[in-house]
Amino acid sequence: MQFMQSFALGLRAAFFVLFLVAAGSKMRSSAARQGFVRWVGDLAVVPQSAAGTVAQLTIALETVIAVLLLTPWAPVAFALAALVLAGFAVATAVVVRRGTQARCLCFGASPAVLGRRHVVRDGALAAVAAAGIGLGGAALPPAAGIAVAGAAGCSLALAVVLLDEFLELFSL
Repeated sequence: MQFMQSFALGLRAAFFVLFLVAAGSKMRSSAARQGFVRWVGDLAVVPQSAAGTVAQLTIALETVIAVLLLTPWAPVAFALAALVLAGFAVATAVVVRRGTQARCLCFGASPAVLGRRHVVRDGALAAVAAAGIGLGGAALPPAAGIAVAGAAGCSLALAVVLLDEFLELFSL
């Protein structure tokens, strides 16, 4: 049982960091917000007239998910995360299929052009978030478990956030 508590906490920590970085990268300045709105419009997945609304809704959802992960409402956060990430995967697949050469702004400015790996990443994260729905309300593990689970979750999240940079560094 202690393993599942630690695993659940690590998962919450990972998704908290992912969504905090995602929302924070878009809210850090008015230029970042405006750039994200333009990017959403340039993707042409939604009508240009809806780009601002979709961009603001995306930022709001990412923020709400991060906050809910810190509360007993974590299962709701995981459900929202699964839906949002599945939506991201579908939208990214459409952009990739069209051959649009758009940079990934998921976690801030990235050197990488949106590609299949982003579709796979978002789909895999959606599946993990869906699995987290059943784990989200687990009790906290003992103190040592909290430290290990939190560190593991944060490390996993940072690996996901920096995936494009790692791949560019090693030219993969």
